[in-house]
Amino acid sequence: MIISSTLKATTVLYFTTAAAYDLAIATDSKSDIKEIYESLSELHYDLKDYKKAYEFHLQYSELQEDIFSIDQFDKLREMEAKYPISKSKEQIESITDSNKKLKK
Repeated sequence: MIISSTLKATTVLYFTTAAAYDLAIATDSKSDIKEIYESLSELHYDLKDYKKAYEFHLQYSELQEDIFSIDQFDKLREMEAKYPISKSKEQIESITDSNKKLKK
């Protein structure tokens, strides 16, 4: 039986993606998992399996939102950490200036 080159390529891509998925899960790499869901969505779309393409796209979208939320939360924490430091510096400068004025 002759297997078309497209089917062979699709099979190789699918199993390569499955191996990458296992590795991404093992390393808890959300960005890699997201990209794999996107690839699987595109693969199933090309295979005209629209239901699976849609399911993988939903998983991709959900993970994209989670990653975005995590990134935004990290940025917020970073800003909160920087703000007290700059505020403290301003307070120290103000106290130092007040002390200098009092010494005069």
